[in-house]
Amino acid sequence: MTTIEHPWGELTLQRWPRRRNEPLQAWDSADLYLLKTLKERHAGPVTLVVNDQQGALALAAGRHGPVVSSGDSYMASRALTHNCLLNELPEPGATLWPFDNLSQAPDQVVMRVPKSLALLEWQLQWLSEQLAGGTPVWLAGMDKHLPRQLVPLMEQYLGKGRAELGWKKARLFSATAPGERLAIAPYPTQVEGPMGPLTVHAGVFAQQQLDIGARFFLAHLPGSLTAGAKVADLGCGNGVIGLALLQAHPDSHLVFCDESWLALQSARDNVARYYPQSTSEFHLGDGLAGCDARFDLILLNPPFHEGHVVGDHVARRLFRQAKQALNAGGELRVIGNRHLGYHKLLGKLFDKGEVLGSNQKFVVWRCSSGALSLRRTAPSGRRIGAVRLRLSAPYIFRFPVVRSYRAISSNEVTTRCRLSPWLPSRSKRIVRNPASAAASSSASISDRNSNCSAGKPMACWIVR
Repeated sequence: MTTIEHPWGELTLQRWPRRRNEPLQAWDSADLYLLKTLKERHAGPVTLVVNDQQGALALAAGRHGPVVSSGDSYMASRALTHNCLLNELPEPGATLWPFDNLSQAPDQVVMRVPKSLALLEWQLQWLSEQLAGGTPVWLAGMDKHLPRQLVPLMEQYLGKGRAELGWKKARLFSATAPGERLAIAPYPTQVEGPMGPLTVHAGVFAQQQLDIGARFFLAHLPGSLTAGAKVADLGCGNGVIGLALLQAHPDSHLVFCDESWLALQSARDNVARYYPQSTSEFHLGDGLAGCDARFDLILLNPPFHEGHVVGDHVARRLFRQAKQALNAGGELRVIGNRHLGYHKLLGKLFDKGEVLGSNQKFVVWRCSSGALSLRRTAPSGRRIGAVRLRLSAPYIFRFPVVRSYRAISSNEVTTRCRLSPWLPSRSKRIVRNPASAAASSSASISDRNSNCSAGKPMACWIVR
């Protein structure tokens, strides 16, 4: 929670969703630059705010006059509502989603430059159609995030564009609306999916072709489902994963979930095109939050970025939501980049899991909750180092989590092991037979330890 001082006063802002020990503030110099420009060069009281991130622009501009806010992100809209409540302010005017028309002509426009170049193009075309001629338009962004094509795009869609002076690592761009559409943005695009061409609206991931992660995920969808199974395509994008499941299991009930309005519209268009009789639902929101249904299967390809912010915080939130939304016996199927280490997060949330497939770049996991495969018991003595477990039979580690265990088998052979994330299945069995344990020579144990320390995918065993 931080305080921003703007030309009409100050606001206390908090990023949403809230995170413990949040390292980022809810505004930056680009927001201040736009507000400073609005104060000095405004043409009237009514302001259109486009792509507000956490509510800084809309709430501050609301002190100047009526505000209309427009954008594609549900999370940004929810952040605005949250910060209104935090500052005990009414929400400033209407909120417009893409394809909505302005109910009144604004006197000026302040706009954050979006991360997606495709979304930028589409929004510039939308402004040229909605604004009266001569309406001033100001865009701003942080220098490190600005596209090189920004001024040429402004000239193409608005007739003119000018880069102004930088200020505190932010830069301002200005133009005036032409009052008519000068060019047509090449969106939505079409990409080839397993069932045919798919519609992809501006700003949706994989604009020109189906991404390689989705293609790999398609090969690891369930081969069989119970009749009428309820399935969530979480973070659906253009909906290709859910559509492939509908193609294989037409009687399943799909819920497509995304925080991007244009992504969900892409999924709507594609479902209407290929499965018009489907009972599918579409949920715009923060993952599964606000969706009361419970699911037999959740399919998830989590993003590792939120705007320009990169991290696993989005995946963590979606994993927790998925666990809470699964029916008894339900499962979560997740794909992720190998280097992101999602197995560590999933292993803390789910009792059972396994790797369904992997290549040099991606890994697909199947996770479920239920009776623990590894039964925990209260230690008879004091806790020594790691978790103590009693094994009643030879156990195969089903989930590739890097952890250390001190295990006591039924024949009192104490074993300490550390598992690598990508173990060959022959390396996953804990030795139960004392004779087998004694047969392991010190040389072979030393070799295995050296392999592990060298970073090779091998289990390290120390038999005592």
